[in-house]
Amino acid sequence: VLVATGGQTSAQRLAAYAASVVPKKPRLVDDKSYYSLLVGINDIAADATVDSVYSNVITMLRQAVRDGFRAVAFTLPAHNALSAPQEIVRRQFNDRMRSQEARRIYTALIDLGAKFPAWDAALYLDNVHLNPTGNTTVKDLILEKLPVPWP
Repeated sequence: VLVATGGQTSAQRLAAYAASVVPKKPRLVDDKSYYSLLVGINDIAADATVDSVYSNVITMLRQAVRDGFRAVAFTLPAHNALSAPQEIVRRQFNDRMRSQEARRIYTALIDLGAKFPAWDAALYLDNVHLNPTGNTTVKDLILEKLPVPWP
């Protein structure tokens, strides 16, 4: 399920969950629908705490699982717009997403933070959106982790 809008925070996505995701929830028990969630960098860039971002993300992942989805979580890649304190929060968020607590919730973790530990402008069109090379790299990471092909 892809329902996010670029530029949104995790709090905005959480508030929109019922309206944007629930109508798309799987209707069959063995449906292999995925709910992928890559969110948090906008929160961190606006000085949100790691606790608030992590709580919002975990709440959405838990709800997606309750709604019958296979939840796919992402860590956050390095970003050149983050200050040093914000970069610390990004790393703390990624550590939490890799924790045993979080792993009990999601089906797969796409670890962009490990793949992109430092900013690489060659992967971006405009410092925000990935270019074809960046998209292919992310696609390959997804396909390595998911038990069935990504839509």
